[in-house]
Amino acid sequence: HRLNPASAFFAGFAFAFGGIFLEQIVQPAILYTIAWLPWLIYLQIEYRRARQTQNARAPIWFLLNVAALGIQFVAGSVQMAFYNAVTYALFGFIGGMLDQPRGEWRARINLFVETALPIVLGGGIAAIQFIPTIELIGYSGRSGGVSYGFSAGYALPPEFLPQFLFP
Repeated sequence: HRLNPASAFFAGFAFAFGGIFLEQIVQPAILYTIAWLPWLIYLQIEYRRARQTQNARAPIWFLLNVAALGIQFVAGSVQMAFYNAVTYALFGFIGGMLDQPRGEWRARINLFVETALPIVLGGGIAAIQFIPTIELIGYSGRSGGVSYGFSAGYALPPEFLPQFLFP
């Protein structure tokens, strides 16, 4: 399932110059985290391919998945790292379900473990940053909470909800 060079270039170009990158150019921490998403998907595909072909390098691909997830968790934006992890999990689980025949519950459990375990272990790598982050929260401008006006400052009115579904 390899893309030809032209389509791979177009996909990379669309990702790199898409709305999220251009919008967040002033917030490098978000960019540093979002940039890990293609690597996470690539490493997951390579790990799955190595597992399916019984390749001896499958553990290396697994460790690369764990390392990439851990690094993206400490890249600077916890929210984007969470979104990346959710995308990684959905891609891994749904993509793996499509590759397997129906009714094999053991294969589905293995797929769930193979998708969730790198996320958990990557979070374990990032745990070294948790204590300093918790300490820093007390010194931030939001340590005492924020007002409703601040948190809802950029919220859209409820009558705009149909535009979310039908832009």
